[in-house]
Amino acid sequence: MTGDEGLLRGRRVVFLSWRDTRNPEGGGAERALEEVARGLVARGAEVTIFCAAHAGAAPEETVDGIRFVRRGSKLTVYPQGWPRCCAACWVAPTSSWTCRTACRSSPGW
Repeated sequence: MTGDEGLLRGRRVVFLSWRDTRNPEGGGAERALEEVARGLVARGAEVTIFCAAHAGAAPEETVDGIRFVRRGSKLTVYPQGWPRCCAACWVAPTSSWTCRTACRSSPGW
């Protein structure tokens, strides 16, 4: 126990990634992302990873407390994910600043 449990309770964090570790093309970056996501879950955050759909993977599932939402392809996952990410973050006043900051700072969005 580090004393960080519950530190992020009520916060929502959404990651956009075109792959996840169940994707046959997934690798080290995806493992690192999911490790960070597990750490945030352990601290009380609600974490969603929005990634591309691929054969053999459920469109939505929860693994280790992380919600995976799979839509689109590696080329369309970001255009499909950004609106959902922003909507998820703007819903609650206590939601995560992470996506809000990314949305404001990303050119073309």
